[in-house]
Amino acid sequence: MSRAIGAHFHVAHGLSNAMLFPAVTAFSVPAAESRYADCARAFGVAADGDGDALAAGRFVEALRDLCEDLDLQP
Repeated sequence: MSRAIGAHFHVAHGLSNAMLFPAVTAFSVPAAESRYADCARAFGVAADGDGDALAAGRFVEALRDLCEDLDLQP
């Protein structure tokens, strides 16, 4: 998806990846919940005691917040 966005809208590949990251992550959480939970804990947005579903949700929200802070909204 990033290449198509880049080609059509002349957006840098890395920038289009960053713009899509929260949505793609949210879509793929059910297939890799524990992995995203580990990412959330490593990123510091979830505690070790948080369940995987909660931690993964916090990771997605942190990605959305980061994109908003950096003004990377699609």
